[in-house]
Amino acid sequence: MTAEKSIESFGDEALGAARKAILGTEHSYFEAIASKRYPVACSHLASSVKRSVVELAGANQHAACSEVMSALLTPQASSIARQEVRGAIKRVRVEGGRAFIVFHAPGARLYQLPLFVERDQWKVGLLTASVLAPSASTLAQ
Repeated sequence: MTAEKSIESFGDEALGAARKAILGTEHSYFEAIASKRYPVACSHLASSVKRSVVELAGANQHAACSEVMSALLTPQASSIARQEVRGAIKRVRVEGGRAFIVFHAPGARLYQLPLFVERDQWKVGLLTASVLAPSASTLAQ
């Protein structure tokens, strides 16, 4: 099974309060990136992602996630995030403490963003959304 197919069929479609919470985290995260409010964006990241961001930058362990994030993101990141926040949600797949949001954004591409529950809150599992190549079944829907 390809990674794309496994995301498409992962868990179940999120409904009700779970869907609202997952999409609320995604929306708040992209809004924070769009407005370059990196401390707020970092508050929506999973702790493992924050650690990785600091490590990837070769930064001091005591460096703030927001400082590193502002240095790592490209100048286009805020405009891309503005487009992503307006993206059309295709799927919100959830299983236990893991979720994937599949959405259309810049150039009508299909993107995915993983989220994880951490201390009873949904947290973003990647610094940026990644392009998802849809399967033939997704294109037919």
